[in-house]
Amino acid sequence: MDASQSRTQDLDRALRFGPGMRVQRLTEAAFMLAAIFAQDVRFAYVTLFLTVLQALSPRWVPVARVVARLVRLPGGHRIGDLYFDLEGIRGACAISMLVLAAGIGLVWAGHTTIGFMLLTVPTATHTYAGYGTY
Repeated sequence: MDASQSRTQDLDRALRFGPGMRVQRLTEAAFMLAAIFAQDVRFAYVTLFLTVLQALSPRWVPVARVVARLVRLPGGHRIGDLYFDLEGIRGACAISMLVLAAGIGLVWAGHTTIGFMLLTVPTATHTYAGYGTY
């Protein structure tokens, strides 16, 4: 196994069992909450950008990567500790991306109430995913 493959496996392990993806989701949720409470859709652009990155590749998670570098991974794991799923994240992010784009589009079109109501769906999803199961 070469060094590149080993680094990828270490990153996957850190994302699966470490707090990085939870922090990523809470960051996305924070931007969505800021968009909703400030009634400023520009905050939602950050979450849309982060979601597009994850739809393209499940390893393109900048916040989670920073956290994975800074926080040491705990030694033992329970079955409930598994958080990051390489197979499922791309599809979930693609759906979230479509909902975000539709909500932003509705706000742009002048339908702010329904647009922000639609933006609450990914906000709730990201908030719930950020807390996970402990």
